Amino acid sequence: MRSSTSKYLGQSGLPQRVSGFSESAEHEEAQEKHINHGVYPCSMNFRYLPHTADAKIQAWGKTLEEAFSNAALGMFNLLIDPEEVKPAVEKQVRVAAKRKESLLYDFLGELLFFLDADKFILHSIEDMHIHKVKNGFLLSCVAKGDVHTHYEVRGNIKSITYSEMVIEEGKDKVLVQFVPDL
Repeated sequence: MRSSTSKYLGQSGLPQRVSGFSESAEHEEAQEKHINHGVYPCSMNFRYLPHTADAKIQAWGKTLEEAFSNAALGMFNLLIDPEEVKPAVEKQVRVAAKRKESLLYDFLGELLFFLDADKFILHSIEDMHIHKVKNGFLLSCVAKGDVHTHYEVRGNIKSITYSEMVIEEGKDKVLVQFVPDL
């Protein structure tokens, strides 16, 4: 973990949002409504950074849970816009790890397992909780989505890597960065 004044978060807070992001009052109100209910739909709180071979994803939020949720949405957005996916299927996710980086890796890896085994694509993350436990951290959430045979999916994600993985927690903001293997 790095301090809150880094090259990623900077002094002004969260990274700049992707181009075309609307900060209208209606959008902010809708986003706040989702955050209050623990539902994290595709809010575009992620962006793709240049990377030589794969994609590098940065995601952020007010909490670690929101940043992890946005990381998952950013990863699935490589395949399909999560807002187009119907929330027809629910998957219970529960992972434990000694470090937060390992927790992010295992969380995203579990979602990729659902993609490979069940053809599951993500719409949203709900009821995410990350708790500090005796030997590390415990994450639990509900992933909502659908079977990808109902949609046109572009590309494939092979795995998650620890390459360039970053988790930074600042005051009222968290940034995560990772590189999936495409």
